[in-house]
Amino acid sequence: MSVEENKKVVLHMLDCLSNGKLDEMLACMNEDATWQVPLASDSIPGLKGAKAKPQFEAQCRAFGTVVPNGVRMVVKGVTAEGDRVAVEAECYAVTARGQNYNNLYHFLFKMKNGKVQAAYEYCDLLLVKETLGWAFEA
Repeated sequence: MSVEENKKVVLHMLDCLSNGKLDEMLACMNEDATWQVPLASDSIPGLKGAKAKPQFEAQCRAFGTVVPNGVRMVVKGVTAEGDRVAVEAECYAVTARGQNYNNLYHFLFKMKNGKVQAAYEYCDLLLVKETLGWAFEA
């Protein structure tokens, strides 16, 4: 796939996320794809480590209960080269507890055969913990 085609897949995936189309978003990933929030510690239980597609899907579905009105992801910039697509984005949501959740993200997507093979999600994890941490508690 070309760089432009890879960018199109990634932007479609993020658009699906913003519009609550989880199944369509997951269809942009290869079956053996992984999603990872790189962490040096286990400060937010359950986030550390690469998640296989079924685990990522389960996390997404659970997250839907945390932000019941969905998430709006606004893309601020895209850079692509070869099989990699990098995206800068800003997220807007309101939690089930009525708190505003506004975070900045950087995603790195590695593509294979026209779909996402690996995704790396970087954001302000202190904000995640302070705003959404209750959702990760056992």
